[in-house]
Amino acid sequence: MCSKAIDFYALSWGIPRTLACNLIETAQRKSQAASYPERTQRVSKLLLLDVLVPLCVEKRSTHFLIPMVDPAQFQKRGKEWGVWQMPEETFAAFEESKMQEYTKVLTTVSPTFPLTVFAYIDTIMQATIKQEKKKGHAG
Repeated sequence: MCSKAIDFYALSWGIPRTLACNLIETAQRKSQAASYPERTQRVSKLLLLDVLVPLCVEKRSTHFLIPMVDPAQFQKRGKEWGVWQMPEETFAAFEESKMQEYTKVLTTVSPTFPLTVFAYIDTIMQATIKQEKKKGHAG
């Protein structure tokens, strides 16, 4: 059960260590208010990348324990970006731009490093989604 304000999975050597649930819940509430339910996962992925890309580049790896991040930081970043109010076409362009930006930064480590980091983020997102589904069936 997740009662503390933790925003994503902390992974070490590819093994889930610490469950985090509030990022997806916050994104779901925001996206429902904006009438873009599928946007939840896309925004969550961008927010995770925003935090993890600099760490991955600094450590030149995805094998480290992810530090906890204050949920208010994610909410603030989402507001700064304006992602909850953007029309879908504008959001899609923003999303593509951010992904290109992250790819460019990650490529400074190696040409294939973006693939490693994006797969890492996908694993985190899939685990979070599975946990959310379990919570939905239990509730």
